[in-house]
Amino acid sequence: MSIQRTTVHRVAELARLELSDDELDQLTADIGEVLDYVAKLESIEFGEIEPTSHPLELDARMRPDEAQPSATNEQALANAPADAQQMFLVPRIISE
Repeated sequence: MSIQRTTVHRVAELARLELSDDELDQLTADIGEVLDYVAKLESIEFGEIEPTSHPLELDARMRPDEAQPSATNEQALANAPADAQQMFLVPRIISE
């Protein structure tokens, strides 16, 4: 199974990626190989194999869900580079 270069270009545009022609050609080839591998996996007959989430049996030991004491605001903010009104101050990453 292959993918068209125009499709890869359109997806790159939607993802706001600027790709050179060489990068676009390489990415098209790489995605084509991935799609070929997926097609190969789809052709495998699994018959009566039970689906599993893990190949080995796991004995999940879970502690009881009980409330426990937590850090105070002062302890939580002790190593913060900046704080105000008992909150962490972080750099703005979204402009108004």
